Amino acid sequence: MRKQFVSLVVVAFMTSTVVALGSARAQDMPDPTEEGDKPAAAPVGDEPEEPMLPGEKPGDADKPADPDADELPAVLIEEPNKTYYGIGARARAVTTPGFMLDLFFDHHTGSINSAGFGLEFVRRKRNLDIVVSSEYASHNGENGIWLDAGAQPGAADWVEFEDFAFLSADISFIWHRPFSKFIALRYGAGLGVGFVLGEMIRQDASGCTSTNLADPSGCRPAGADCTASGCTAQSVRNVRSSNSPKFNDGVPPVLPTINVLLGTRISISPHFTINLEGGFHDFAFFGGVGTDYLF
Repeated sequence: MRKQFVSLVVVAFMTSTVVALGSARAQDMPDPTEEGDKPAAAPVGDEPEEPMLPGEKPGDADKPADPDADELPAVLIEEPNKTYYGIGARARAVTTPGFMLDLFFDHHTGSINSAGFGLEFVRRKRNLDIVVSSEYASHNGENGIWLDAGAQPGAADWVEFEDFAFLSADISFIWHRPFSKFIALRYGAGLGVGFVLGEMIRQDASGCTSTNLADPSGCRPAGADCTASGCTAQSVRNVRSSNSPKFNDGVPPVLPTINVLLGTRISISPHFTINLEGGFHDFAFFGGVGTDYLF
């Protein structure tokens, strides 16, 4: 199997558009007098009253101006203009779906479904979180026959996954738009770097044709004890050395990562939030839950 086996770093489009919302009202009033016509001077001691603006009530002019009137409203129940720092944790269901694998392989053992766990450091101010995170995600697929796209059946490989995983670190910018005092839309993106852990081991398969790639009794590692339902793990290991084994062949030890997410933030208190989110991370889709505690 050629090196394209693990070139599954998918180019995902990333848009992080910040929508700014503001409110303003017109303060300029038309001058009822023409240039050159000046109103009569008011008697000494009596200052003329300024006309009230539309919607203004008597006494409003004496109220102090709100310094935050032209700024975005604070997100949910945090104090406006205060910078929070905190820590968080998250758990995710992770999947590389079959339709993505179909782009690279004519035959594979199906979607790779696993789990990921991460820790976060959060800086939050108003509508923006800057999140530095680290995540461990398993990517153990099902052992079996894999065939590169466009390759002949005789070039198929038997592939085993042994604690194959990805440890990543990234920085993301996540914005929020409140639906209510406690609920907000959560969206953002980020970039980082990941490190490959564990092993993906492949060895030459024998007896493979276009009709038996899914039948281990015919398409299997030479000498392994296999039936139509599969091969015993021990027999596959026993014959591995004689079938040109390759360990993480074509797998770069370090890969770039991309993080794109969309979800909902639930504020339990000014210091504690729950995040429900889904998106794309590394080379897999995810859905999960996370929590943040702010100091």
